[in-house]
Amino acid sequence: MSEWPDRRRNAAEAIFADEVGIEYGIYGAFRLKSAYQPIFAPRGCSLKAVAVEALIQPHRDARPVAPPVFFDSVPAADRLLVETMCRMLHLRNFRNICVEGLDLFFNYNPLINDHLGRALAEIRLMTRHLGDFDLYPGMLVCEITEQAADDQILASLVREMRRDGIRIAIDDFGTGHSTEERIALLAPDIVKIDGAWFAEFCRHAAAERFFWPLVSMLHD
Repeated sequence: MSEWPDRRRNAAEAIFADEVGIEYGIYGAFRLKSAYQPIFAPRGCSLKAVAVEALIQPHRDARPVAPPVFFDSVPAADRLLVETMCRMLHLRNFRNICVEGLDLFFNYNPLINDHLGRALAEIRLMTRHLGDFDLYPGMLVCEITEQAADDQILASLVREMRRDGIRIAIDDFGTGHSTEERIALLAPDIVKIDGAWFAEFCRHAAAERFFWPLVSMLHD
């Protein structure tokens, strides 16, 4: 049996449900819970929640822990297991939001699973079971994070997700490998501009003059 099915089964076996049916994961001393950050869009003269971004809130000894502290503690050999567990939690718990019409953004770190066969298997398995959670591919947006990646693997993975109906976002544009080159390669549906980069950009007097051409380029 390959390593991939073993790791996925282990992720499922580390997920439990509390007394009201909300699922959580156990990894070592940590309890992992889904958190959904709302994403708003202008609708007329007001803002309306149109989506949520799925994030993990780790707890240790019943106290919240900063996500970077948790993820930095995970050894390389377990990172695929943990990422799979996090994605399963987000999909399973999404129905508990009880708000109609929201899309679901989930992060994909291209460094975690850099083997094309395993990466494609992960996506195919996920889409095949979406109906079990009252989800469908058109609701999902995969955020490619700013880490380095094998361009050919990443492009193949994005093509597979698009074929299934999943939209693609570039996360934290302006930092790491979220660059114009990655945008040209992946042609994402959505570009999320990094907040710290944008704040620094806006400190310069010529920011507005340069920002609008950048936005125009991204739309093109």
